Amino acid sequence: MAIAIYSNVLDNGGISKFVYNMQNAFEKKNIKSEIVTFSADTIYGDNITLLNCTNHGNRIIMLKNFIKEKNIDAIITNTWFEGAIAKVAAILSGKKVKVISVVHIRPNLWGFSKNDILRKSMAKLSLKMCHKVVAVSNELKEAMIKEGWVNEKKITTIYNPVIFDEIKNHKNKFRDIENKKNIDIAVIGWIQPRKAQDTIVKAFSQIKDRSFTLNFIGGVEDEAFNNEVKTLIEKNNLQGKVKFWGPRKDIFKILEDMDILISASRGEALPTVMIEALYCEKPIISSDCDYGPKEILDNGKYGLIFKVNDYDGLSKCFNELVNNNELYNKFLNLSQERSKLFTYDKAVKSYLEILE
Repeated sequence: MAIAIYSNVLDNGGISKFVYNMQNAFEKKNIKSEIVTFSADTIYGDNITLLNCTNHGNRIIMLKNFIKEKNIDAIITNTWFEGAIAKVAAILSGKKVKVISVVHIRPNLWGFSKNDILRKSMAKLSLKMCHKVVAVSNELKEAMIKEGWVNEKKITTIYNPVIFDEIKNHKNKFRDIENKKNIDIAVIGWIQPRKAQDTIVKAFSQIKDRSFTLNFIGGVEDEAFNNEVKTLIEKNNLQGKVKFWGPRKDIFKILEDMDILISASRGEALPTVMIEALYCEKPIISSDCDYGPKEILDNGKYGLIFKVNDYDGLSKCFNELVNNNELYNKFLNLSQERSKLFTYDKAVKSYLEILE
């Protein structure tokens, strides 16, 4: 079986990371896969087929030729209109190609206005044309069904492949977080309003009795919001307590030196960084945004949760976690067990069940 993993654009975001992780997962199972895109500006790798084209009609023709040349049997693609483009290209190729559309973000973040009936209808048609729709979390699947985007018989949940190495649990591992001089906090993701770095800055402007460093790891997607965050930092005299790393692909290595992961997102689907933190045995504090974080943390069993935009709640969670060795180490010792849900072999097995 030859599988194409297709995205119109590859950048430094979570969907692009999924594309490369998916190819890596298939490779480990000796399944032939190809990444194909029409635009690539990414740190994740260059093992791709780049079809330089912006017109949808030409994209279909070029993708059709790619399917025939590479003898593709299945295409895994994204939401929006990629499914329709892939399906039409497959039909024109004359091959029986199964197309799977993977939904990574909550429906109300797709950029459609209430009156945008035409594009909404096209997006639904694109999903309908696919052999199967995959949601990356159960919460997201239920939202897709409830909001009428897809029939419940057509959609299934498959967690993204994130963990590629053997998981070795370290039982009864202990860290004295109460007496650590400086707490290193990882905040990973695009700097943009949905990731809510502003909420984090407001929360930590209230932390007075513990020394900390906020590590913002990720590229800038919204320059105006980035400036707003930097203004908040200066206003609250936090310049010496915040470090901007820019986009990085060595997240596992960075997490080794961190004490906590914080996510304050206003919307997600399945935040990969939280799974990476679980694997690296880093306790997590997350907002309860739709969708994904509560599912990963099992409603608080594997980490602390606060309400979206509630910076007071976030600061309370932080104080609770770093001033309580018992709580901190409970999450630390449960984390890797939880990360087993997101191994590459589970994902590959689930996709093959659909395709075969």
